[in-house]
Amino acid sequence: MYVSFRVFVEALDRCFENVCELDLIFHFDEVHAILSEIIQGGLVLDTSLESICANASASARARKKSAAQSSAVAAALPGLADWIAPGGAASGTWGDSWRREISRFTQ
Repeated sequence: MYVSFRVFVEALDRCFENVCELDLIFHFDEVHAILSEIIQGGLVLDTSLESICANASASARARKKSAAQSSAVAAALPGLADWIAPGGAASGTWGDSWRREISRFTQ
């Protein structure tokens, strides 16, 4: 167990370049991804620091790409907030926003 803990700390230090407590707090998803590269289901999967850091950085790139794509979809549909906003539905404008946005794409 000591070996896997040492590998985890060294992987954090390499991936975060001089890791500190704030890295662990604000980037907990990346810390979890690094830990998942080392241990899953109570079994040690990998102890190679190069492999762990490469897989963790690939996972971080994929998360950033996915976030960029989802924000692009949200920007393409500016009326989406009107469709799902409770105030829009209560004021009777929900249907109007929906029809207006659909007509943009069907004309």
